[in-house]
Amino acid sequence: MRAILSLVLVLCLLNEHTAEAAEPTPFDRPGLELGPQAGGYQFLPSWPAGYGAKAAPWGWFIGGEVRWRLNANLGIGGTVTYATASATLPAYSIGYTFTEVLASFEVSWRFVAHPAVRPWVGLGMGLGSFRYVETGDNAWESSYFEFQYLRVRGGVDFTLARMALGVWVGWGLGLTASSLEATQPAMSLQIGVRVLFDLTSQGPLL
Repeated sequence: MRAILSLVLVLCLLNEHTAEAAEPTPFDRPGLELGPQAGGYQFLPSWPAGYGAKAAPWGWFIGGEVRWRLNANLGIGGTVTYATASATLPAYSIGYTFTEVLASFEVSWRFVAHPAVRPWVGLGMGLGSFRYVETGDNAWESSYFEFQYLRVRGGVDFTLARMALGVWVGWGLGLTASSLEATQPAMSLQIGVRVLFDLTSQGPLL
C-alpha cells in the first residue's frame, strides 16, 4: 500500500514539474477555438410496434464546433451537426432514412497529460429536429422535435502550434416528439474527428 501511495506521489510531482517546465502554448491561455468535425453516426430510436428488433443503421455526420477556452482545462462551447443514416429491411419490404439536425451546448474539461496530448471529457445537452422517411408499400414520413437532455463526449486532442486535431466518441440520450402528447425515448452514438483552430493567438497555425 505504501509503495502504491509513493508511486502516485512521485507521478504527481513529475507531472507538476513537467507542467511548470513546459513552455506555455496557445491552448494554455484563454481564447477562442473554431473548426469542423465529421464522423460516423448511429441513431437508436424506440421502434414502432411490430417492427421487432430492427437494427439501427450506421451513417455519417458533418458539422462545426466552437469552444471558448477559459484556461488550459475548462471550456464552454457548442456544436451544430447534420447527420443521416439509411438502410433497408427486406423482411418488411421497406427502406428507411433518418436525418437529424442538432445544436448542442457543452462544458468540457481538458487534461494536460502532455503539452501536445490532451484528453478531454464534455457534458451538455442539445436541441434539434429529426426526420424519418420510410419507403415501400406503405411509404410515409414524419418530422419530430428532438431534445437531448444528456450528451456525453470524450476524446483526445493532439495540439500543434495553434491547431488541435482530435478523435472522440459521443453518446446522447433524449426524446423525440411530434407533439407534447406523443414522445418517445431515443439515443444516438457518434464516433468523430475534429480540427479546432485557435483564433486568439498570433503566429502560424502549424
